[in-house]
Amino acid sequence: MDPRFGGCEEGAECRVSARKFVWGDPPLTPFGSARANFALRTYLLDKSPYLSTEALQEMVARNSMPQAMQVEVMIANPDATRRDGFIQWVELNAPVPFPTYMLAQVEASWDERTYRTTLEEQMGEHHANMTQAANALLQYYAKDTVGEPIDSLRWVWQQVRTPAARYAEALTYMAQGNYPSANEVVEDIPEEHDLKAPEMVERQRMLDLIAFLQGVQLDGRTEAELDSVEVDALEALVADAHDRPAVWAQNLLCYAYDRCRSWPTGGDGMDWRALSAGQNEQPTFEPLGLRINPNPAETWVALNYNLPKAAPTGELRLLDVTGRLLWSRKLADTYGQVVVDTRTWSTGSYTVELRQGERTLATERLLVKN
Repeated sequence: MDPRFGGCEEGAECRVSARKFVWGDPPLTPFGSARANFALRTYLLDKSPYLSTEALQEMVARNSMPQAMQVEVMIANPDATRRDGFIQWVELNAPVPFPTYMLAQVEASWDERTYRTTLEEQMGEHHANMTQAANALLQYYAKDTVGEPIDSLRWVWQQVRTPAARYAEALTYMAQGNYPSANEVVEDIPEEHDLKAPEMVERQRMLDLIAFLQGVQLDGRTEAELDSVEVDALEALVADAHDRPAVWAQNLLCYAYDRCRSWPTGGDGMDWRALSAGQNEQPTFEPLGLRINPNPAETWVALNYNLPKAAPTGELRLLDVTGRLLWSRKLADTYGQVVVDTRTWSTGSYTVELRQGERTLATERLLVKN
């Protein structure tokens, strides 16, 4: 770790701030001394191929090195430069336009497979397998006729390191009245994940919900014993949001206080409580069904499928816009879910097919935004 440039841990994705692209005091001005230029070049190349797209953009915007050196660093980080829009950004927003032949060299580096590429693919596959195993275990617990094993559910969620799993983990603590632990889980989410503005709003809403329910608990009451002012406050917390804490708060308002709102897609007057499935009901699918969620996908996508009971074996296939097969997965169950990591996919449109032998049972269009 080099304090001059705000270094990063070995193997981590470096987010080097432009404020630290310096060699001594005062900061460099384009261009600095040859010694400073080579020091910065050497430092950035030492961190390659783990530099982020944002770090490379700051390097270009700072323009503290000759363009030839900047291109060297870009070529050493193909995983970051191949991100959608980077080359266009360099071509249109760089302080000094880069020659076409330099940009061509950067694009040519995309054919190189780095250790970072392999590692991210392995991590994505491992995460997808863990998520599938977690979903299977949760379905098994859902069949329990006695009740939900809260501690076992929490253990499952703790194995899946996603923001959604952290909210589910917090919910298990809330179900036991352990609001301090729930608050700690949600507070720590930014330490593990880089949250965008809407995600930070969701996190704050969750913290507000936890604090609200903890106050009710400390007053010696249950969630079903709110006064009218508290019910109004809970409704204000929900507002028009449909994120996780808003939905959970709305569920409480609807079931305990008959303050139900319509579906996000409409349906005024519909009492959706009547549509809630019983604890031991099996999930239902449309015949020969294939459902994709979320769509568009940014980091992952869940492929939910249903095959004819008489012949449960099948296959999921992913095709690009040219019809080229990019990915496939054999299926052995009548219905289920396959979670796929999409972080290394290019932005664009794909086709997902549910097949059985030579027969295509269903197709869906998938959009990926990275």
